[in-house]
Amino acid sequence: MKSKVNVKPKTKIKSKNRLSWDEYFLKILIATSERSTCPRAVVGAIITKDNKIIATGYNGAPNDMPHCTDVGCAVGEDDHCHRAVHAEINAIIQASGSSQGGTLYCTHKPCLNCSKAIIQAGIKEVKYIYEYYDNQSKALNVKNQTEYLNQAGLKVTKLGDE
Repeated sequence: MKSKVNVKPKTKIKSKNRLSWDEYFLKILIATSERSTCPRAVVGAIITKDNKIIATGYNGAPNDMPHCTDVGCAVGEDDHCHRAVHAEINAIIQASGSSQGGTLYCTHKPCLNCSKAIIQAGIKEVKYIYEYYDNQSKALNVKNQTEYLNQAGLKVTKLGDE
């Protein structure tokens, strides 16, 4: 006697409840940020292209080096942790050149140094959740990182409510 297997879902998913691409990537972004090993800034980044994730990154020490969660943060005179590699940089390195024309989702607005790397990686759009102010932008005669990225032709969008 053959057993019957019910392959139909019990409840039908309605398309109006389906997550948008931004909502989908934001949920994955938050999970990615939870891998961060620097408690001073729990940051995640995702690079997408054609609605496919090509790389992820989070704040953490370089490979084979001690993490902040193990030995503490290495805070410099600028009040930043110098032990952790930024999430954006880790995602760009992981993408290994395939980020050209992609979108970077990030929990926080990228700092100036990460903005420069984003431009160099050929990323065309940045979407972030939380503001991050970086006074280094003033040295380049721009008011903030958004203006700097815009000057390079990138679209920058703040998502969600802070």
